[in-house]
Amino acid sequence: MKLEYLTHEELAAVDFGKCHLIMPVGPYEQHGPHLPITTDIFIARYLAESLCETMKTEKTPWNGIEAPAFTYAPARISDGIGITPQLEAVSFTAFLSETLMQYCEVGFKSIVIIIHHFELKFIKCVINAIAACESKYPGVKIIEPLSAYYYSGEYNLAIEKYINSKKNSQERQDDIFKSYIDIDFKKEIHADIKETSLMMYLLPRVVKNEILAGLPPVLVNPAAEFLKLNFTFKNMGAVSGYLGSPARASIFLGELIFKQLRGCLVDSLTSLNGGTPERYSVPLFIKAILTVI
Repeated sequence: MKLEYLTHEELAAVDFGKCHLIMPVGPYEQHGPHLPITTDIFIARYLAESLCETMKTEKTPWNGIEAPAFTYAPARISDGIGITPQLEAVSFTAFLSETLMQYCEVGFKSIVIIIHHFELKFIKCVINAIAACESKYPGVKIIEPLSAYYYSGEYNLAIEKYINSKKNSQERQDDIFKSYIDIDFKKEIHADIKETSLMMYLLPRVVKNEILAGLPPVLVNPAAEFLKLNFTFKNMGAVSGYLGSPARASIFLGELIFKQLRGCLVDSLTSLNGGTPERYSVPLFIKAILTVI
């Protein structure tokens, strides 16, 4: 179900004890010359829709309602490369926390925030908004699983594990994945092979294929860039707004990544419903950074 399709009577009749609100959140942000500024929002929306559909098709005891995408998040990591509409961090945090509180007033007791934008300042906004809401509504549980999946390293590791599993395959359909064995996915950072593949799979008509084919790889070591205090894509060398190898993207890789992201979300819902700890957690050094930025 989508929240915007419900009448107020239908919304009031929801069994909130067995319902998760699935809320896509993201910024309008440049994604190179080949992807739209809504890339992060589109990916989060499709994940939210697929998660709700998975709960329905697998006939779980819980169901999901997809909230409208919550946009205008800050994306200062793209400063200096184009201009997109976005709120300041303080305003966005206040707006998001107030919105979460309003959903709690409606009756929701479980909210899953879905993102595909992993800038630490943005994640801190989300963390602070969740904390503000949960402090006012102690019985409510709000989770945002994908930042932990990303910073634990499992996002890239899961892709690499699958690709390496096809290394010695004799199946013709695995040739596309074997062609990615040389890719260092840790250096695929923004508007890269991952995001481009996801958009080719989810919404191919918005990918500028005529531009994409001519984009050379732009590869950097993110850890080294942070040590050099380069905290924007422009300072890292992303003159055209992307960091990675977008020209090597494919719909097949996009399908793989999408299913792995959805699998992470399903695991998180299972943990939430069972009252067990999350499978992935943000590393301590990232938590330390979040306390000071």
